[in-house]
Amino acid sequence: MLGKYERDEASPFAETLQKLAQVLEVSADYLLSDGKKSEKSLKFGDKTLQTYFEKIDKMSDEERGHVKFILEAVVKNKSQMF
Repeated sequence: MLGKYERDEASPFAETLQKLAQVLEVSADYLLSDGKKSEKSLKFGDKTLQTYFEKIDKMSDEERGHVKFILEAVVKNKSQMF
């Protein structure tokens, strides 16, 4: 069925689209787009964070995995503090 979606021979239902987005760790909007990241989706209020995430986006999968691990630890620790 996924091949039909890729060839534009069929369209997924909203629920299927949401599940695909979760599995692929992207937004449903991303799946509905042409696959290019929009400038809007990459904007942060903090220019330093913007720069960091642009650099992270260019890293290998392994390097991004390390960054995710660190960020996850920081976010979880922060949420446990309150």
